Amino acid sequence: MKKLSRRDFLRASLILGGAVALNGCKPTTAPTAEPTTAVEATKLDLPFEISAGAINPLSMPEPIQAEGVFFSGGFGHDYIQFAADLFAKVHPGSTVSVEPIQGVGEKLRPRFVGGNPPDVIDNSGAGSLDFGALVAEGQLMDLAPLMSAASLDTPGKTVAETLFPKSQDGSMVNGK
Repeated sequence: MKKLSRRDFLRASLILGGAVALNGCKPTTAPTAEPTTAVEATKLDLPFEISAGAINPLSMPEPIQAEGVFFSGGFGHDYIQFAADLFAKVHPGSTVSVEPIQGVGEKLRPRFVGGNPPDVIDNSGAGSLDFGALVAEGQLMDLAPLMSAASLDTPGKTVAETLFPKSQDGSMVNGK
């Protein structure tokens, strides 16, 4: 496995953290077909159309309550709160709590050890969790279904196709 630079990890964490917050929790099935109709933006008061298959491309049970813990550094955390609010708008009755923190490793390691980690984390900044340890302990979720899911705001594209090329490569394990 190639050495992961801090900059690559931060970039991947920010992008993947926002994408995961938008798409919810662990998938139960992979998407099966490309959507053919679009949900009107005015129905959800959004500035873009959403293809029908992008509303819940991972077939998660609804409504859900998810917890997100995110590093609050130079970029702040307003972008994550926006994603959580958008998720709640697209999935009525669902909520994503957003907790901005510093010292991710120190604050979250006990939760991983105790078996109750947050649903979504942004593992970046000084004092982040040891990525290699998370891999070795099986604490990470395979994001391949998310990456191949229909994009929320770009009909006809997958989540991966809306990200900067190679931006998620630094956080891949065994090609996934």
